[in-house]
Amino acid sequence: MKAEDIITLEVPPLKITDTGLKALEWMEEFKVLELPVVKQNVFVGLINENLVYDMPSPDDKIQNHLDNLEKIFVFNSQHVFDLIKVFVQKNVTLLPVIDEKGRYLGCITQKSLLRSIAHLFSINEQGALFTVEMRNSDYSITELGRMIESNNIKVLSLMTEKASDSNFIRITVKVNQPDISRLLQTFYRFNINVVATYQESEYEQDLKKRWDEFMRYLNI
Repeated sequence: MKAEDIITLEVPPLKITDTGLKALEWMEEFKVLELPVVKQNVFVGLINENLVYDMPSPDDKIQNHLDNLEKIFVFNSQHVFDLIKVFVQKNVTLLPVIDEKGRYLGCITQKSLLRSIAHLFSINEQGALFTVEMRNSDYSITELGRMIESNNIKVLSLMTEKASDSNFIRITVKVNQPDISRLLQTFYRFNINVVATYQESEYEQDLKKRWDEFMRYLNI
């Protein structure tokens, strides 16, 4: 999934002839802390509240302060994981998306990014989730997949993370079946440490509830 796949047009860009006051009004209206600024559809930078407050007057036009705009953006071909990294590093509420010629294509908000992550990791799909811990030397995605599929279960998504002990790795897997009792028995037979399991009843419903609550919060 690339940036161009999750562009939203729900937050419009400002023109360089717009004022700082208009920027503040739009930030309030669209619940963001920054807004993209364009000149003839070419991205010139991000304006934020602090920049507006530093203007001699909120009625000043943005074109008088172009040097102070933040040059934060992503290219349309960048992967969704790159977008997460930029969001965290730059601590912004939206990311402008441009093409190789600098033309503004739209933006990605935190909300649209979260929706794409939910789709990427099959959060809304029915099934179960489990986490296993293995030695780095023993970990094989092929072998793990074989064990899962031997129980007539399909992998929907898979994530890995370093365990507290650097010699181990934790693998969290979302599968398409709510009942994974037979699969867990397979893991036990092969001495694979099952750290946590979340069945449909306790995992899916709780996660969907939390997700819906979080999305409602973003709409506030």
